[in-house]
Parts: sequence; structure tokens; C-alpha cells
Amino acid sequence: AKSASTWISSLLSQHPEIEFPMLKEATFFNKYDFNGELNKKYKYGLDYYHRLWSQKGKNKYGEWSPQYLFDKSAASSIYKYSSNIKLLVILRNPVHRAYSHFLYNQNFNKKIKQKFSFTAACNEYNYLLKAGFYCEQLDRYYLIFPKKNIKIIIFENVIKNPLKTSKEL
Repeated sequence: AKSASTWISSLLSQHPEIEFPMLKEATFFNKYDFNGELNKKYKYGLDYYHRLWSQKGKNKYGEWSPQYLFDKSAASSIYKYSSNIKLLVILRNPVHRAYSHFLYNQNFNKKIKQKFSFTAACNEYNYLLKAGFYCEQLDRYYLIFPKKNIKIIIFENVIKNPLKTSKEL
């Protein structure tokens, strides 16, 4: 979350073989959201998921959902869907990510009340800090997907050298 996924998605969508859905975060494979609430889309079925793309004859389809890294059931759900899927993971300094996530949830989508300071919000909304436990989250993916299918990108490297990142992608 809050780690340049919009920029990378925009970059990759310029490739003639890749299509992304109009819905930025499909959140189809995560059973729970960051707050631990049940994700309603989880039970919609594959027909719903496949309709997110226009199916214009592209041969590679992608989507972005930061919750997939955080949710404990997402890795196995994705694997059941396709064991050969390619995964991009963008990691950001966990403290900076937590603060950016806090500001976003407080000022944009209003999930955190204005009265909360960052410290108070971290105490009240434990996902702000837990979303930065990358080792634990990545382990779920490395246990079931081949290492060659997982590409890790460091947010700070994207900021430092976006052209290098775009060429790698």
C-alpha cells in the first residue's frame, strides 16, 4: 500500500500486450481487507473477476491489489487460480509506508478519524504497522510460488531512478 502501484500500473498498461481492468484494485483474492472486515468480492466468482477486463485480445492481464500481500489467505487463493502467475511486489520503508497509509486513510477515504494522531492511529488501527511486516507476508508467497515468479521492487529505488525501474519492468 502507498508504494507507487498506480505509477507502475500506468507504466505497464502502455505495453501493447498488457491489459489492466478499469477498477484499479480488484481485491478479488483477499478474503479480508486491512481492517479485518470480510471482502464481499471474495465470493463473487470467476465470472465477475474475468469481466473486469475488456478481453480485447491482449495476451497478458494484470491487476493491483495491495491487500493481497497483507491478507493471509490471498497467496493460496491466487495459486489455486494460477500456479504460474507472475507477481510484482513493491516494498517501501515500513515507517514511511505506515505514515502515508495513515494520511491516506485519514484525509482521503476517511477511515481514520481526524482526531487521531499518527501514534494514536497506530494503536487503534494495528494494520498500519502490521502491513509493514514484509518478511512474514512474503513468506506466504515464497512457500507456494516459484521464486522466479516473484519480482520485488523497492519503492525508494523507483523514486531514485524511475527510468531504470521502467526498463526492468
